[in-house]
Amino acid sequence: QLMNGVQFIHSKGICHRDIKLDNIFITEEFEVKLGDFENAECFVKGGSTELVKMKDKIGTEMYMAPEMHFLHNENMFYYGNQVDIFACGIVLIAMLTGKQVFETTNDCDFYFRKFCYTPNEFFRLFEGHCSEDVVELIKLMIEIDGSKRANAEQICNWEGFKKVNINE
Repeated sequence: QLMNGVQFIHSKGICHRDIKLDNIFITEEFEVKLGDFENAECFVKGGSTELVKMKDKIGTEMYMAPEMHFLHNENMFYYGNQVDIFACGIVLIAMLTGKQVFETTNDCDFYFRKFCYTPNEFFRLFEGHCSEDVVELIKLMIEIDGSKRANAEQICNWEGFKKVNINE
């Protein structure tokens, strides 16, 4: 339900930029709602498909995509839809493991370093605890390179997502 909601806001050209467990609500009917759109922004340029290059470091540290940490560099930027997907992947990991995977998303954090520098070792942490489809889904969502990260539509249409999606 979260990914369907993110796919919907992205289809309208809006990125959330602070997706985290604290901003996900469940109704009495067990429907997932995404809240707190204070940091939301349009990520496409007025009616076109051209993405807006964003430079402001916004959101919650432990859910931030790696590209958000290089904004001090003059030529660095991020795309809002891509950082939303990364945050959704971190939410998924937290839901599966019952704990936050990163305390912070910079080199001070052991697991973040492992994720950035030895991703195969990082993803082995999930083997035996999650199905192969779930591990593959996590890989699609938290790809280090934002330009290679799957978008919401690709994730929702991915065959493995349909196997993981408990509503189908």
